[in-house]
Amino acid sequence: MQGKILGGRYKIIRRLGGGGFGQTYLAVDTQLPGDPQCVVKQLKPQTADLATARRLFDREATTLHELGQGHDQIPRLFAHFEENEEFYLVEDYYEGETLGEEIQRLHRFREPQAIALLQDILSVLKYVHSHNVIHRDIKPSNIIRRKGDGKLTLIDFGVVKLIGVANLSGFHTKAETVAVSTLGYTPPEQQNGHPRLNSDIYALGVTVIKALTGKDIKDLQMNLHNWREQVQVSDELAGILDHMVRLDFQQRYQSVEEVLRDLEAMVEAFKQTTQVRTGVREPTESATQVRETEVRETEVRATQARATQARATQAQETALRPAPTPVSRPEAPIKGFAFKPWHVVAIAGVAAAAALFGGWKLYEPYFYLQQAKEQLVKYQPEKALDTFNRLIDNKSNDAAAWRGRGDALLALARYESALSAYDKALQLQPKDAKTLNKKGETLYELQRYQDSLDTHEQALKVTENNPEAWYGKGRAFIGLKRYEDALAAFDKAREMKPQSPSVWYSKGIALEYLNRRSEALKIYEEAVETYDEQLKANPNNLKWWVERGSVLSKLGRFNDVLNSAEKALKVDPDFYPALVLKGNALRVTGKADEALQAYNKAMEIRPEDYMTLHNRGTLLAEKGDFVQGIKSFDKALEIRSSFSPAWVDRGIALSQNNQQKEAIESFDKALRYAPKDAQALVGRGISLSALNRNEEALAAFEQAKEIEPNDPFVWANRAAVLENLKRNDEALKSYDEAIRLKPDFQSAIEARQKLRQKL
Repeated sequence: MQGKILGGRYKIIRRLGGGGFGQTYLAVDTQLPGDPQCVVKQLKPQTADLATARRLFDREATTLHELGQGHDQIPRLFAHFEENEEFYLVEDYYEGETLGEEIQRLHRFREPQAIALLQDILSVLKYVHSHNVIHRDIKPSNIIRRKGDGKLTLIDFGVVKLIGVANLSGFHTKAETVAVSTLGYTPPEQQNGHPRLNSDIYALGVTVIKALTGKDIKDLQMNLHNWREQVQVSDELAGILDHMVRLDFQQRYQSVEEVLRDLEAMVEAFKQTTQVRTGVREPTESATQVRETEVRETEVRATQARATQARATQAQETALRPAPTPVSRPEAPIKGFAFKPWHVVAIAGVAAAAALFGGWKLYEPYFYLQQAKEQLVKYQPEKALDTFNRLIDNKSNDAAAWRGRGDALLALARYESALSAYDKALQLQPKDAKTLNKKGETLYELQRYQDSLDTHEQALKVTENNPEAWYGKGRAFIGLKRYEDALAAFDKAREMKPQSPSVWYSKGIALEYLNRRSEALKIYEEAVETYDEQLKANPNNLKWWVERGSVLSKLGRFNDVLNSAEKALKVDPDFYPALVLKGNALRVTGKADEALQAYNKAMEIRPEDYMTLHNRGTLLAEKGDFVQGIKSFDKALEIRSSFSPAWVDRGIALSQNNQQKEAIESFDKALRYAPKDAQALVGRGISLSALNRNEEALAAFEQAKEIEPNDPFVWANRAAVLENLKRNDEALKSYDEAIRLKPDFQSAIEARQKLRQKL
């Protein structure tokens, strides 16, 4: 066929594949400028009744044309024609890697990649099923990651193959239906000749499980019932996949919308576990900036302990949520002048001459300024603050000293004091773009997003070519939920500073908020690659190693996160951010004792860091050492009494230690600082219930339900209290809702069953 021209215009280049129903070729369209590539599918009807085959061909071609015109992840149908009693379809050619090839290259998908795969293909299937079309042959080789934009595309619809195997009646027999599917991916009803819309859901579920396990489809087919034993994934994702691949189609998800609803609830729950529960703050931003990682991921260790409190039965049985991903917070040293060894020599020489003539005071401020900057580079903000304060005592009108004081205070999360320092610096130098950007960053941390945006705009008026200002604008836009504007701002920053992986990382987070997770993952991968290139040239850059680890955490590569932390610690065993990063990575990988050692060493270096104290307290509580865990929370709260996640986790530890009254007081403290913290309300409700104060407990759960209506644990705990109050019909409905939101919620299922038996 190579070189042959079909339909008077399509020149065959090479064969792409084929089977009993026909062949597929790569071709070029010789009648269009540039000879664009396309796919030509040759279909050979296995029947003498060409009239019937022709009608079927025209009908299915019309369907394919309609599908391709309405979704950019489905190939467009350009033409269909008959030649020499054979039928041909001409479609888009997608250059790229099939999902099967990608799985073979990566060996196994990590959970974030599997979620992105589900989201991408489910969105396509939602569109396909809305046209009452069943794909019939979803499998890794029929999914292509398009080279240009990285999107997953769905090809080779089974309706095409039906043309090739149609019988004389024009209806499809069991044999014909099976012929257009692939064993291992085909559910029983399709094998029996009765495919349904949720047959595609089964095939997609098997496809994702194959991606997670890396197993051959034959092995997977034999062991699909115990696939969880071969891979580590969250219970939530595993529950969704198990529901997708149930053999009985009646027990399976009935629609793509149902799967998307559960998947969206799972992803939203994950987002909620990786940010402060103030009801206001939106997640952000960059691996290079301390505050985003501090707030979004490192400091919020409330979730794992909170989860252990979710009680779905009167016996207060524990319902565990998946643990969130703790990520170390890389601190952002002051940019600009970096103190070098030769500066010591130069300053020493100048100082000696000055001393000889009685002029040391002239050079003392300069020395202190460089010393303080070097302390920030080494991530010693306490020492830097002392040095800047000494410098200000000697020279109160030094704008650089006030800005440096602000940088040290920002690194210590003392935001209001940092803001005052930057304002003082700007009084002395109103048009200093660097100070304006640092002020904008501080305003962002204070959740004053519009003020942050306005301040970065001021910086741009001072210096137009200012990537840091555009970067700051992007963060502010995320806080304002203007995600498209954030993407545009990050792109602008990237144009000016193309080798800044921190900007890419922030862009990835904005993409996640737009539910474009596959694009976000690609951005994260690019950021890691850039860090790797930069670290080849400068392997002793501690900040880059820690930032790289934070990006890797977004990809779920926690062994690599640990390796990144170790690389930094090999250069400087006392580098604080790397120790925190190491502790968090060890914790996620189940190495609690080693994680505690890393936290303890970090505390030796910075004993006043409330977030590491909080992480340490949560870890101790998880190990069952409630007394020491509570002490660690208390120490964190002595340093920052308004840190609501520590009040919540302290309350949970007290509750688990059967100190319910003290736990309620702790939850009340959390709610004073974060009135819309649903987890604090849930914890309060559980402790009240344990004291048989069920009416008050119900009121707490009702408030939590208003804030988090899609949280199955809220509904399950509410049901348990209603059951205590003998309001059994309402309790059953509440259990039903919990199970609807989380179909594999075993403790809720059992509690509902016990209640039904009692009735």
